[in-house]
Amino acid sequence: MPQENNEREYILNLQRYLRQLSVTEPSLKAPPLDGIYDTATQDALRNYQRLRGLPPTGSVDLETWTRLYEDYLASLNQQARSEGFYLFPDSPLNYAVYPDEEHF
Repeated sequence: MPQENNEREYILNLQRYLRQLSVTEPSLKAPPLDGIYDTATQDALRNYQRLRGLPPTGSVDLETWTRLYEDYLASLNQQARSEGFYLFPDSPLNYAVYPDEEHF
């Protein structure tokens, strides 16, 4: 039973990584997040392997896992940087904000 739980967690991580990469790589179809290594997950992995110039085996070897995890982390970092919200720009150009004297 513990081995089955570990295997399911590995597959869930694989699916999480592929799903995250599908956000920034439109040609990757996101697999379901269910912990089951089915055809959808295998196809998504093969597609990832093709995109990265790896042999498209649909199996996770050390090189595939390492590259996938590195790409996953880079995608998270890229997404985190692009989600900034700035109420005012660093250098306002040709405008100023003043209190409305009618409301004081």
